[in-house]
Amino acid sequence: MKVAIIHYHLKTGGVTSVIRSQAEALVRSGHQVLIITGQAPAVPWPVPVATVPEIAYDSVRNSPAVPEKAAARIKAALADTWPEGCDLVHVHNPTLAKNKAFLQVLKLLLQWGQPLFLQIHDFAEDGRPDVFFPEHYPADCHYGVINSRDYRIMLAAGLRPEGLHLVPNAVTPLPADGGKPPIGHPYLVYPVRAIRRKNIGEALLISAFLPPETKLAITQPPNSPADMVFYRQWLDFASAWRLPVIFEAGKKYDFGALLAGCSLVLTTSITEGFGFVYLEPWTISKTVWGRRLDEICSDFSSRGIDLDHMYAGLQVPAELFDTAGFRRRRQDAFISALDSFGLGRTPFDRHDDFQTWPEDGTIDFGLLDEKAQQEVIVSVKSMPDYRRRLLEANPFLGMQADHRLPEAKIAANKEAVIRHYVDMDLAAVLSDIYRKVLENPVSQRIDKQILLKSFLVPENFSLLKWSRAHGL
Repeated sequence: MKVAIIHYHLKTGGVTSVIRSQAEALVRSGHQVLIITGQAPAVPWPVPVATVPEIAYDSVRNSPAVPEKAAARIKAALADTWPEGCDLVHVHNPTLAKNKAFLQVLKLLLQWGQPLFLQIHDFAEDGRPDVFFPEHYPADCHYGVINSRDYRIMLAAGLRPEGLHLVPNAVTPLPADGGKPPIGHPYLVYPVRAIRRKNIGEALLISAFLPPETKLAITQPPNSPADMVFYRQWLDFASAWRLPVIFEAGKKYDFGALLAGCSLVLTTSITEGFGFVYLEPWTISKTVWGRRLDEICSDFSSRGIDLDHMYAGLQVPAELFDTAGFRRRRQDAFISALDSFGLGRTPFDRHDDFQTWPEDGTIDFGLLDEKAQQEVIVSVKSMPDYRRRLLEANPFLGMQADHRLPEAKIAANKEAVIRHYVDMDLAAVLSDIYRKVLENPVSQRIDKQILLKSFLVPENFSLLKWSRAHGL
């Protein structure tokens, strides 16, 4: 089969890694593959690459893209590679408006009869109004998603089972240098770029309960200016309160050695796409511990990967922070979120719930913004009684030394990850989807109002995800 894969760029990152693994798997199984991208890659690729500057991010372009010109250049790249025609075009993250003309480009390709398969990794509707397309997404073509949560959401938003496909990612084993640990103390590793959604404040809260001499190593700083503002606040805060945290450990030490020497791999993220962090550490026989996102981890549990030792929430008593100020900020952010997506308030009138409080007087730490999170950590560090109250609500905070699992369970999880995700036949999965795309035309479209409502849920509304775009 002749397959073209399209993405805005091929810079280092999660989606680019997925594209590379898909391309390599397809080529190994005998398919012909062409990558079409908006920016030429900085490193060699194992398959041919064609550059169409008109589909690059708007932020790197000198002038707005013309949809007709971009579509024509894509068509020409396909014809240059395969004069007899391209069987299918596989597009990654088409619904993020990083290029405002991109939807029109795809709709033109559809009009010209080019079969498309659109794979969504991230949703603009999930707290990213800055990359939200106001227009409808392409209709009457097949879509793919990377987890069962997104599959259910897209079905509810109007897609049909025959036109929607689950595309799991393949996992590459982590590097692990078995030499001397680079840090002269016991330590946990949070292998993450410290953006807001990774909930760095919760990792710092956990560090305040670590056994004596134990450190927390956070590997990388964020890239974006918006995330960097909050990151610098955490750097100053951790220093002021003498938290046992090593920031940017991935720049200071060899990553493989860092992983090999750690006692645990930590995650406190409040949102994940595929959830590599729950799988990769097992490949080097390391326990993953921290916040478990059940809507993501259900896929892994169904394949025999046991994550029940992780916690599903970290409940904070209301007296540990300024609840009135937090409620006000949260409600303001919710109203701003509705406005930023051009939504009326009637379908979402439950934002009034932000003025009430759960019956048990606690709230999940992952719903708090940085200001409230810092207030909680200050309370815990300053007042023994508050520390005791938090431990009573979350006993696991005082048990880090016990979180490394028995060797038999580590081995079982490692075997399950390798069997289902490392050794998976990715080419067979993709080939089956491509065959269905070509053999089964569909009539379907996405209802964007329903899609937005699936993500704008008051009880799960975290300021770490939503407030950045609203200047709060």
